[in-house]
Amino acid sequence: MKIIPGKNIVVCRAAPPEKTKSGLQLPTPEKGAPETGIVYRIGPGKPPVKLTIGAKIVYRRYTDNKVSIGVEEFNFVKMEDILALVK
Repeated sequence: MKIIPGKNIVVCRAAPPEKTKSGLQLPTPEKGAPETGIVYRIGPGKPPVKLTIGAKIVYRRYTDNKVSIGVEEFNFVKMEDILALVK
């Protein structure tokens, strides 16, 4: 399977939950907070930050389109809704 995103679209997967060194899972962000994802594919266009496959991004909540393909769920996010690159 190959996903080819349209212009100014980034396809990402949900980022795994954050954990402490001792293995405790941190609580999920509160309602309305931005979401994080891992970049899977980048469509043509100029992203607001320098993106690479596998990079962790923060994007506006409720602006993505979640699509299940097989057993995986992907988020299709407009490039202008990307807020930051997490390093």
